Amino acid sequence: MSVTNIFTGRYEQRENQLTYCFLSLLEHLDPAKSVALLGWSGRNFDCPRTLLVDTIYGGSEGNPDGSISLDYKSSRIVIFLEIKSSVRPVDADQIRRHLDSCIGKSTDKLLLIVAANPRENECLASLEGEYPQQLGFRMCCNFGGGGW
Repeated sequence: MSVTNIFTGRYEQRENQLTYCFLSLLEHLDPAKSVALLGWSGRNFDCPRTLLVDTIYGGSEGNPDGSISLDYKSSRIVIFLEIKSSVRPVDADQIRRHLDSCIGKSTDKLLLIVAANPRENECLASLEGEYPQQLGFRMCCNFGGGGW
């Protein structure tokens, strides 16, 4: 059963709308294509038996925007997702909260950050030094300065 429906997204914040669309895309693509898309972040994954998404987490500042679970025969990798826009740039303290509250020292949980501005790389690179196993990949995109 699908969690997402791209035509009925109910989120008002632009970042959350983008998160929902990204999760919907991953959920409705063939799992091999979804992990190929995730591979653009610099980390490659084998094709999972199933791919599950969980939409936007609410409540606490330590909650990421959503998650993607890759289920294999005898293991599971959970990729937590944080989308940052030019309006709300990367906040190192927020990322640390996500890493500490959701991931800890686990090696089967990761945090993927999709940032709108390539200048965010410096902040993200410093965080990778602190959390080399848990924050091992990211995507920075230049969306043409559209102000999303």
